[in-house]
Amino acid sequence: WFPVPDYEELYEVTQAGVVRSIRTGRVLAYHTGAYGHLTVRLTKNGVRKHEHISRILLKVFVGPPPEDKPYALHRDDVPWNNDLSNLRWGCHSENMLDAVRNKTHVQSRKTHCPRGHPYDDANTMRTKDGWRRCKGCLPMHNKLARQRRKERENG
Repeated sequence: WFPVPDYEELYEVTQAGVVRSIRTGRVLAYHTGAYGHLTVRLTKNGVRKHEHISRILLKVFVGPPPEDKPYALHRDDVPWNNDLSNLRWGCHSENMLDAVRNKTHVQSRKTHCPRGHPYDDANTMRTKDGWRRCKGCLPMHNKLARQRRKERENG
């Protein structure tokens, strides 16, 4: 059992993410929080706070989050998998890259453009900002862009 940071005299946690009260010895029930993350309710000086178990584990076994990496990331994007080998501190963009790599990001799961053309190597190009663009739809997009330009010029 290891003391929970900021609650050292009140709570302890195991490497498996089990949290208990030091005063009563009772193991705390966990709750499924927003987006499926497991949380426990900790109380200090009469103030109750829900803490993500992943953040508690990282604080105890890795240390406090670096200033530029404030998020507790799950490498496999499974929010209830709090195995230490699956956790790390990171930033928002690293979290999004994980989601793309793990195919959990909504855009990365799309296999075809809205008009039904496949997103494959032969039919897909990347924009400067990383978006996928369908080559099959490019003539239509270019035509619409020319029409919009003409409308703006003609007022």
